[in-house]
Amino acid sequence: MEPTPSPSAEQVGEAFARLYRTVCRLRAPDGCPWDREQTPESMRTMLLEEAFEAIDAIDVADDANLREELGDVMLIVTMIARMKEQEVAFGIADVLAEVVDKLRRRHPHVFPPADRPGEPAPAGDYPTDAGGVLRQWERIKRSERSERARQPSALDSAGRTPGPLRRAADLQTAAAKVGFDWDDARPVFAKVAEELAEVEQASAVGPKRSEEELGDLLFAAANLARHLKVDPLLALHGANERFRRRFQEVERRVRETGATLGELPLPELDRHWEAVKRDEKRNPPAEPVRTRASSMPTASSPVHSAEPP
Repeated sequence: MEPTPSPSAEQVGEAFARLYRTVCRLRAPDGCPWDREQTPESMRTMLLEEAFEAIDAIDVADDANLREELGDVMLIVTMIARMKEQEVAFGIADVLAEVVDKLRRRHPHVFPPADRPGEPAPAGDYPTDAGGVLRQWERIKRSERSERARQPSALDSAGRTPGPLRRAADLQTAAAKVGFDWDDARPVFAKVAEELAEVEQASAVGPKRSEEELGDLLFAAANLARHLKVDPLLALHGANERFRRRFQEVERRVRETGATLGELPLPELDRHWEAVKRDEKRNPPAEPVRTRASSMPTASSPVHSAEPP
């Protein structure tokens, strides 16, 4: 198959301008009532949902669906930026200019600084492999943050990642970079067991104490994921998908007997569930191929963030 020619910057710019004009029309006083009522807060869940739908499409290598889901992500992002534009907080052009400036600033090996415009990077000045680029990326980020804060914390490198589970992983990775970490996973297993026992004890006290101890258990589980080089967000996402797939198979099998789930006692439903799991072990469903970008960050690689190197 012949590769699709890359469109010109002008074509891409016009395509985005068309999206922008469409969003502006939807948000206009005589536009769509539903779109006009939305706020950045109301769009948060949609942003997460669309991002995970794009991840699903990547996992199954469905390019046609991925094209659609990436469009949905871009729509939500553009919609939120337009809302802020209407609030006169910042404009979409500001958003685009800031990310471009950041990318150029953090890639001096590709875009020479202003004092050497147009010149190639001198040999030895910049990294020549991916590992060196990642270390340079972190140094530049630390330098940027030090300009904004006089008393930086080791946890500053974790940023303000959305999502508590991702935030836990990023905080732990940042702490590990300054030596606040176990050498291997063995004591982390013990910590998870300890926190689980504390959740059981807290359950006899009340919901508030249970919430606190359960939070500690989830934090410890995220730490274990990091030591096992597993992304906890993707691990939970996979668990959700396995549950959905198995539950729907149980529904199908129960329907074949002429019954419904609500009519069967739990032991009978559990028997179907275990049968589905056994069948999956004999004939495993195709697992999505994970790329390196999906793996957990370690002390030798940057903390995960939405800012790609």
